Amino acid sequence: MKKFFRLFILLALFHMLFACNKDDITPDDNSNLTVNERMNKFINTQMKDIYFWADKIKETTVDQNKEPEEFLKALRYTEDIWSLLEVNDKETRTFTDGKEKTFGYNIQFYRIRDSLVGGMIQYVYKGSPAAQAGLMRGDIIFTNNGKFLTETNYTRILTDEQVVLKTGLIFQDTLFVSRQDYSLAQEIFRQDPILLDTVFQVGNKKVGYLVYSNFYDDKSNSLPQLSQAIGRIKAASADEFILDLRYNTGGAVTAARHLGSLLAPANNVRNQDILIREQWNPTYQQKHGSEQLIIRFDPSVLANNLDLKKIYILTGENTASASEVVISGLRPYISEMVIIGSQTHGKYVGMTQITPPQDLQKWTLWPVTFAYTNANGESVKGGIPPTYNSQEYINYLPPFGDPEDPLLGKALELINGMQPVAASLSRCNRKHAEVSWKPLSNTKKYLLINP
Repeated sequence: MKKFFRLFILLALFHMLFACNKDDITPDDNSNLTVNERMNKFINTQMKDIYFWADKIKETTVDQNKEPEEFLKALRYTEDIWSLLEVNDKETRTFTDGKEKTFGYNIQFYRIRDSLVGGMIQYVYKGSPAAQAGLMRGDIIFTNNGKFLTETNYTRILTDEQVVLKTGLIFQDTLFVSRQDYSLAQEIFRQDPILLDTVFQVGNKKVGYLVYSNFYDDKSNSLPQLSQAIGRIKAASADEFILDLRYNTGGAVTAARHLGSLLAPANNVRNQDILIREQWNPTYQQKHGSEQLIIRFDPSVLANNLDLKKIYILTGENTASASEVVISGLRPYISEMVIIGSQTHGKYVGMTQITPPQDLQKWTLWPVTFAYTNANGESVKGGIPPTYNSQEYINYLPPFGDPEDPLLGKALELINGMQPVAASLSRCNRKHAEVSWKPLSNTKKYLLINP
């Protein structure tokens, strides 16, 4: 069996006309204001105009002397935990096409004991510096440049230009650190979100499996490659299909539409039925017009469409935004949807990128600008609950495609009646031992983008 090892932002259609990249905005005379005050004035103007909850904050007054990031947080409506002000540097800048300077790994950090932190690699992008160095899904990083990871330094393995890492494991409360060094330097490269596409033979059934990490749209390769991956599964005459979105925090609505169109029943795609509907604040709802705010299936992908009547979807607490668009958008059409894992994030709103005037372009503003529902008017607010609650092992991640993975194993059990492989393994005690590991809060961005 082959073993391979981040933004749900719905940028509204026609956002170039109404919101995005507002370089033409000329604020009132700001000659006596500091840079922060000018930025706060810009934020205040935009939030009381295009913000989805603009009517809720019309009379809100916030101290103009605050740092802009804190100013925005103080201005946000109670339900809004997503609107953000981004500093345009290499550490925080949002990339929507998959191309960025990075090590190429995705990590969940845990406080293990006292001040010790471990970084569990959830996946590694093919061809990345991390992959070239030999790091793999399931490796646990404990040191960087000769120093153990702690809660004060662990993020450096994401932000430093160069790192020298050591992995290790904990067995019977003892930490064993490998002698091998992994030396990495950040590079600019395109991250392929298709972590694995394959077909399993399970009993007398062929099972298609796609692991998809981000809804990227680079306007050239990413969507055709997604079609090709699904096309390979179709060509293999798969009887069942498993979609793994457990780490997928979102991305471009164009990519969500593309994937949804590849999976939905062919007749619904052919008829260009509704995937989702957007709703903006009253001013912008009128500007756009209701028909422009409907996202429909794309019949141009029918050659690779799987025409699914049943689907298994693997989810986690960071499954969000564009991922939830696909799940929710398909629900009215796919008669049997089996969700395995954890309840999803529940990001039922989308965001728009707004670029301030030239002298303030240290920042980019991402306000929530609309909510969305599926064709049945259903929202993902509160998250999408699983059909079967299944948790990953804390201190052990099998390779993608390995039935020892509890989420995949449950899907295969349901498909073919087989018992999860992990249940009979002598290594079970090791996998469940480190129950005291505490996940550290993440800095993930849940954005949905319509480039």
